[in-house]
Amino acid sequence: AEQPSAQFFLIMGQDQANALTTWREWAVVVQLAIICVAERPHSVNDPTRVAGKIPTAADVRQLQLPDLPHSATQVRERLAAGQGIAQLVPDGVARYIDQNHLYQTA
Repeated sequence: AEQPSAQFFLIMGQDQANALTTWREWAVVVQLAIICVAERPHSVNDPTRVAGKIPTAADVRQLQLPDLPHSATQVRERLAAGQGIAQLVPDGVARYIDQNHLYQTA
């Protein structure tokens, strides 16, 4: 590695943090990256509890961001159902997802 002291941060929402241990090779991910969980202001979940689900010395941090009305999970679910996402994400994000065929099952 050219930058052995570099730190990697993986930023995710609470829904993905709750599912982190179901990811393929999740144990490797938490060893390589500092997990930053974006807090949802009205969420009943505590992002810091995610660390309790991970049986390693993972570095899990709470990340406070402006309130976003939609989650990435909602975007993926709508795309999987063949529904539009224009009302959920900015135009540039929707274009990028479409042009790069992200979140497509086929």
